[in-house]
Amino acid sequence: MSCKDQSVDGQYTIAAGQSVEVSSAGKATLTASSIQNNLCPTGVQCIRAGEILGDFLATQDGNTVAVSLCNGPDCANLHKGVPAKTTVAVGGRTWTIELVSVLESTPQKAVVNVVVQ
Repeated sequence: MSCKDQSVDGQYTIAAGQSVEVSSAGKATLTASSIQNNLCPTGVQCIRAGEILGDFLATQDGNTVAVSLCNGPDCANLHKGVPAKTTVAVGGRTWTIELVSVLESTPQKAVVNVVVQ
């Protein structure tokens, strides 16, 4: 089986401006350009439920693709067309990236699932 046939699965916690290595097959990194936590805090009554927005750069062997993701109750109304999960081609590999959540203790850090095939 070649390296291209292998998938790299992982869940990463990443802050804006931070990069994580997501694959040992070639140089692959995910960089968070920005993370916005607009969710209504627990125990607070808000006008809207909110959302998490994330802008990321997926880089594979020197090729970079920008990805914007949104997760939360208000994504469908306020950020139409911005998914919580997407699949993109980067440097000859297929990346699936999903914005899962933010950490309650550090709301500017996002939890992201990544699969590279």
